[in-house]
Amino acid sequence: MSAPQAGLADEIAALASTGWPQYADTIRRWEEWCAKHGLSPLEADEQDLLRYLCMNYGDWSHGYARVVVSRVNRHHREAGLPQPAGLRTKQFLKAIARNNAPMPKVAPILDDALEKMLVALGAEPDTTEAERGRADVARLRGVLAMSVLLGWPINEWLEAHTKRYDKPSLRWLRREQVTRLKDGSLRVDYEGHRYLLDVERNDALVSLVVAWLDLSIGETHPFRLRESDRAPLKSVLSKSTLDYARVLGGDWAGVGRVDLEWLLGSVDRDLETYLRNVAYLLTAFWLARRHQDTMEMHLEGVRICSDGVRIQQPRSKTDRNGKGVTLFLAHISPDRECITGAPCHPMCPARAVHDYVLFQQYARGRTAGPLFLSREGKGSKAVGRGQMLNLLRKLWVAAGLPQDAFIGTRSLRAGGATAADRAGASLLDIMRMLGHKHPQVTTVYIRRHDPWQVRLALLASPERGA
Repeated sequence: MSAPQAGLADEIAALASTGWPQYADTIRRWEEWCAKHGLSPLEADEQDLLRYLCMNYGDWSHGYARVVVSRVNRHHREAGLPQPAGLRTKQFLKAIARNNAPMPKVAPILDDALEKMLVALGAEPDTTEAERGRADVARLRGVLAMSVLLGWPINEWLEAHTKRYDKPSLRWLRREQVTRLKDGSLRVDYEGHRYLLDVERNDALVSLVVAWLDLSIGETHPFRLRESDRAPLKSVLSKSTLDYARVLGGDWAGVGRVDLEWLLGSVDRDLETYLRNVAYLLTAFWLARRHQDTMEMHLEGVRICSDGVRIQQPRSKTDRNGKGVTLFLAHISPDRECITGAPCHPMCPARAVHDYVLFQQYARGRTAGPLFLSREGKGSKAVGRGQMLNLLRKLWVAAGLPQDAFIGTRSLRAGGATAADRAGASLLDIMRMLGHKHPQVTTVYIRRHDPWQVRLALLASPERGA
C-alpha cells in the first residue's frame, strides 16, 4: 500500500471512531439520493455533488461534509471515472468551515436589509408613553412658534428670577382668543388688540401652532407650559447658539431661519439620536468602516462639499504611522443635488451626515469633538461599541429579518464590502476601501461564496433529468 493510500486508510479509520457512518453507508446514502433525483451515482458531476451537500450539510458537521466529498471521489476513482469534486466544491467547503467556526461569522447587512432597518428606525412606537412624548414635543413647538409669530415672552418661571415683561404673555392666552380663518391663517384677539398670523408668510410656524391646537382640545390655556417642560426647554435653549434671555423675552429679531429651524427640531429629544443613528449606519456601511474607525472621526474633520461629504480620519487600526486618510461619501444619485432639497435616496449617506452635522452646529453649538456622541449633547465621549451593537440587533429584529443570523458591529463592514463587489468593484479597490494589504483578509468580508447564498442558488436551479 502506498503512502497516500495508507494515509487515507488511517484517516477513514480515525473518522469511523468518531461515530460517523462507515464508507459503505456513506455511498449507500449517496446512491439513494441519486436514485431519488433520477441521477446515476457514477455519472454525477460537480453540480450534483454540490446540490447533495446543500440539501444535507445543515445536519452534518463540517468534518463529515469533507468525508462525504472524499468518499464520493474515491467511489468514482475505484470505478475508473473522473472525480466530481472540483474548485467550486473546495470553495463551498471553505465557506462551511467559516460558518461552523467556534466564533460565528457575522452575517453581512446588505443594502436591502439596511433599508428595512432604517424604516424600522424611523417608525414611532405606538405606546402610551410614546404618545405622551409626542404631545410634549408638539406643545413645546407650538409655544415656541407662537412666541416667534407674536413676539411675546414665554412663561416667566423659566427665568432664574421672576421678571415682568412689557409685553403680553402666552401664559394667559386662552383658546377662544385664537381663531382659525378660512385660508388657514390665525387671528389672535387679546386685551383689545388683534393680531393676524398669515399662513402664506409663515406657513411652517402656523402649521406647528395649528397642530398643537388640534392636540390640546379641552385645554383652556393651550400655550401655558407645564412644570415638566422646564428642564427640556432650558436644555434646548442652553445648548443652542441663541441668546437665552432674549429668546425667553420674545425677542426673535436676530434669530435666522436656519437657527430657528434647528431650534424647533431639537425640541424633540429623540431627533438627535435618530439623526446620529442614521448617519452612523450609512457611514459605516458605505465606507465599510469598523466601529473603531467611527470613534476616530471628529466634527472638525468633516467637510461638506457640493458633491458629497469628506471625512478626515486621523488614525485607524492599520495606520500605524498615523498618516490618516480622507474618506468620501457621495450621493446615491450622482445627477442630483440633495443637500438643499429632498434626499436623492433614503440611503443617501451624504445627506444623512450633512443633516447630523448641521444639527450639532446649529442646535448644539458643537464644532469639535467626536462625530458620533455617546450621549446626545452631553460630554465628549464617542458612542460605544455595545450601544451600537444593541441598536443593530434591535433594528434587525424589528425589520423582520432572519433572527437566527449572527449580527455584529462588523456586519455593516461586511455588507459594504459585499455591496462594492456586487457593484463591480475590483478586489484591489475593495482592499483600499477596507484598508487591507493582503487579499486573503479582504475576501473574508466579501460574501460572494456565502454558503446560504450558494445553497439557495443551487436549489433554485432545475435538476438534471427532470
